[in-house]
Parts: sequence; C-alpha cells; structure tokens
Amino acid sequence: MTVNRAAARSGSGPLALVLALAVISVVAVPGGARRAAAAPPPVPDTKTVCVISPDTDHVMSYDGTGTSWTDLGGPAVDLYAGGYGLFATKPGTGDIYRVWGPNTWSRVGGPGRQFAVTSEALYGITPDGNAVARYNGTSWTQIGGPAERLYAGRYGLFGTSPGTGDLYRYLDGRWAQIGAAGNDFAVTNESVYGVGANGQGIWRYDGTGTSWTNLGGAAMRLFGGTYGIFALWYDGLWRYQNGGWTSISERTETFAVTRSDIYRVSPDRLSIERYDALGNSWWRIGPSGRNLVAC
Repeated sequence: MTVNRAAARSGSGPLALVLALAVISVVAVPGGARRAAAAPPPVPDTKTVCVISPDTDHVMSYDGTGTSWTDLGGPAVDLYAGGYGLFATKPGTGDIYRVWGPNTWSRVGGPGRQFAVTSEALYGITPDGNAVARYNGTSWTQIGGPAERLYAGRYGLFGTSPGTGDLYRYLDGRWAQIGAAGNDFAVTNESVYGVGANGQGIWRYDGTGTSWTNLGGAAMRLFGGTYGIFALWYDGLWRYQNGGWTSISERTETFAVTRSDIYRVSPDRLSIERYDALGNSWWRIGPSGRNLVAC
C-alpha cells in the first residue's frame, strides 16, 4: 500500500472506534415546543459470513437462510471484513480489493503484512511491518509506527507491539498501551478481550487505563463479535454469558462471529454450520471453504 506519512503520530499500532451513543437529546423549536432529536445512525456491523471456495476461485457470501449462497467472484487469497465492508487480497500480487457485490471489485491498495476492518475504516500493516495505515475510501494515511498484529471490531482497532507483544489502543488521535502481551485477543462491540500468556485466564478490558477484569476460563484462541465472546480450548468452544462459561461446540479450528450468530467450519471440515442457541446444536448451511469471516 502507499501511505501518506504526514499524518504519522507516535506509537506502534491500532485505531479504536468511538462508538455512536444512541442518546436522544431535546431541542427547542419555534413557539416554545420541544422535540426529541433523531438518534445517531447505528454503527455498521457484520450480518453474515463469507468464505473462499477450496479452489480459491470464488468468494461466497451466505444469504442468511437455508443453504443459499451468493458468488461474489474471485479469485482471492485472504478475506478481511467488518462493518465497513468486505475486502479480499488477490493471488500473485497480494493487492487488496474492496468487494462491493458479485464480480464488482475495486482495487484499494497494494500488499500488506496484515489488514483489519472496523465499522468505519480499513487498516493495514505495511509489508515491512514498520507502519500502520488507514484507508479512508480514497487514499491511505499513516497513523502509527511498527505493529506485529492488528485486532479489529466494532469497539475499535488494537495492535500488538513488535518484540514485547504489548497491546495498544488508538483513541482520539493518541496511542496508549492498555495491556501486556497475551496469547490472543478479540474485539466485540463493547470491549477487547485477551488471554493470559500461558492460556490461563480470559480478561476483559475495563475501558480505561490498563484495568482488566478476569473472567476465568482458558483459551488457545478467542473469537468475538456483537454476538459475544467465545474461547477455544482443547475440549471445544466455550461461550461467556451471564457471568459464566458454557460449552457450545466440540473442538474445531475455525469460527466467525457476527452481530447475531456464530458460525463454524465443521469438525470434519466438510461443511459450514450455524449455531442454534435454542437447541444448543449446529446446522449445516453449505459446503466447506477457506478463510471464514464475518462480513
């Protein structure tokens, strides 16, 4: 990607999203009457899942019912998605494209070490790992220095620092360290979650300073979205709800969390399935694929 370095600030990583608060304010109108001002529009969110076909020639988007999918075209190597949209990298060049719809793709940048999507922008780490940049719809601007990995969601963008693995948040134009290194992190609509360096203990960021709350449990990986936070351990996937952890799936490696559902690649890797919370069961919605993402 080509970045504008004029906007660089100190730090090493991420951009946090300022959530729109659905607060109704009262305004005065002529004649002394008072009326409620319209609430801000909802923050964009993911509503389904997308996947790359096993032959990499097609990106498929789930239609939301039954086993119906829409072919968005291709080919693609990796997918990155969030409320801001769906993006795919092309084989050979590694260039990143925005996927607007079936066979409607537009190139937005060159290759990067990693990309991440919040509800309001696309972000990437440059190929050399020395800068984090933001795509605003027309161009890229550098917003920070070196980063090892990015984590994104409705709550914002976070990144880990090379060498130390410390977690940083970018908010209101400033960088701040909010935590130490962990095995993994995941972002939901209301916080960022982390796993202790030894896999023991799952922590939720309290929103200020470096304060975190221990939720118990253990995890090799975390998966998060508006639907909640989920922890993958050796004995399967666990969901955090009502102050405790509940098992919802046997072990498999790939999950994706949207605003209202969680999906998985089945343990036999032959199909994609959606979780039914009422029956605590999984239903097949289509054949398997690569790089399952919430989109």
